[in-house]
Amino acid sequence: MNDPFDEVDASSVEETVDNAIKAMVSVIRFFKDKELPLILKIAEQIKADVDLFKPWVPILTSLRTDGMKDRHWDMLT
Repeated sequence: MNDPFDEVDASSVEETVDNAIKAMVSVIRFFKDKELPLILKIAEQIKADVDLFKPWVPILTSLRTDGMKDRHWDMLT
C-alpha cells in the first residue's frame, strides 16, 4: 500500500492475498472451537480486511502487466 506503484509486483500481491485468505480460513476454523474469542475476532477481522482488498487484485494485475508500456503512463507525468 505504500510502495511506488511502478515497483509493485502484481503476481506477488495476488499470491500473498490468496495465501492470506487460505491461512485465515484455517486459523478461524482452528479457533472456532477454542475458548479464545478475542483471537477468533482478530482472525475474522484480518480475513475481512483481506476480502475487502481482494477485488482490487485483478485491477492491479491488469495495470502492472508487461503490456502496459511507459507510453500508457506518459499522460500522468
